[in-house]
Amino acid sequence: VAKHGNRSSIGRCGSADLLEAMGANISPSLETSSMMLDRINFAFLFAPLYHPSMRQASKARRMVHCRTVFNVMGPLMNPVLGRRRQLMGVSDVGLLEVVPGVLDSLGVEEAMVVHGLPGMDEVSPCDITLVAHLKHGDVERYELTPEEMGIGRCSPRDVAELSPQAAARCSYEVLRGRKGARRDAVLINSACAFLVSGKVASLASGLALAEITIDSGKAFAKMKEYIKASQGEA
Repeated sequence: VAKHGNRSSIGRCGSADLLEAMGANISPSLETSSMMLDRINFAFLFAPLYHPSMRQASKARRMVHCRTVFNVMGPLMNPVLGRRRQLMGVSDVGLLEVVPGVLDSLGVEEAMVVHGLPGMDEVSPCDITLVAHLKHGDVERYELTPEEMGIGRCSPRDVAELSPQAAARCSYEVLRGRKGARRDAVLINSACAFLVSGKVASLASGLALAEITIDSGKAFAKMKEYIKASQGEA
């Protein structure tokens, strides 16, 4: 997994903010990141390191206080090339019509582009998730519900955005096996990631694999391994 991300520009916590709060070095050298992909199969690619010109827009983005084209560009600019597979969330339902074609033109082999209700750029544990599933150039559009993915619905308040420190605490609690809406959100998004990666043949199998990975302690161990590797200790 090569996660390309940044700090939050309009919300409280971006992927970089979360991983940093969990103890990771979010800006290791390119050599270290390459080693991490090879050895532990995960690396976080901090966008400003790979696209330094984008730094010029960071101050303006924070001043605007709303989503812009840069929020869409980030996931499309992953520096890992080749026929990769990708799970990508979009905050605007209209982007479901556009993004799959862009990913196809970038050489992405398979991708699930998702918009969860209400207004989530991820698979929603609260309501319907709209999906545009790209596979070998063809796009299938369908809806997913929490129930058919194997979980009960929750309130948006139960998965509301947190500060980086609070999000880090919740993430560690989920990795240690705590049940609840945030775990359910992790499970269904992981299930979709497993499906699009080709590791499982169905969402049900993906959900089961996600549960086993957390409950066995493997997910927590992998996070600790990633943090050590990011600090150059691997």
